[in-house]
Amino acid sequence: MNPWISKKDLLALTGISYGQLYRWKRQNLIPESWFQKQSASTGQETFFDREKIVERIRLIKEMKDQYSLEELAEILSPDVATRVYRSREAKHLWEEGRLLIRRYRKVVQKREFSYFELLLLDAVSRVQDLDEDFLDELLHSVAQWQSLAKGTAYHLLITEKAGLRSAWLLERGTGVQLDIRTHQLQLFDLEELSQDLSLRLKG
Repeated sequence: MNPWISKKDLLALTGISYGQLYRWKRQNLIPESWFQKQSASTGQETFFDREKIVERIRLIKEMKDQYSLEELAEILSPDVATRVYRSREAKHLWEEGRLLIRRYRKVVQKREFSYFELLLLDAVSRVQDLDEDFLDELLHSVAQWQSLAKGTAYHLLITEKAGLRSAWLLERGTGVQLDIRTHQLQLFDLEELSQDLSLRLKG
């Protein structure tokens, strides 16, 4: 599937109007940087990253009856993503947050964390049947990934082969082909988790 979608096709696919799209842009529900001008047979046309824009419009339509547009802009804004968080702010985010943060601090030897680190830890907290050895492995992976990745357009994939589990950080849209002896156990969309995490951090 083409990773890009034209403005015309987007409006047809989602059922929203031209006016709605640009009103949501003005109200900071859709980042201006997502509107990409590209050359087309008819001249310059506006295109979007298909996955990101379709998911964002789905969220707006789903949540606009629960929140005002101003509240939605706060929820979807990147403000929380640019902050640094101290451990005392993060430990309440998960049921076992105090333990998770304490163990992660031993790995990274610091008391402040980026939003992306918290997002990865949020995914780690959701891994099923998480024994201590695999938890330590995941936390060391988070420490490595947090300095390499940008944004939230990633999936965290948990696999198992011959009784051994592994974790993979994949850019959205890239996909992965597993061999026949490797089984997918869980797949977390960090962009989707980010919406929930932003709400909890602002709460």
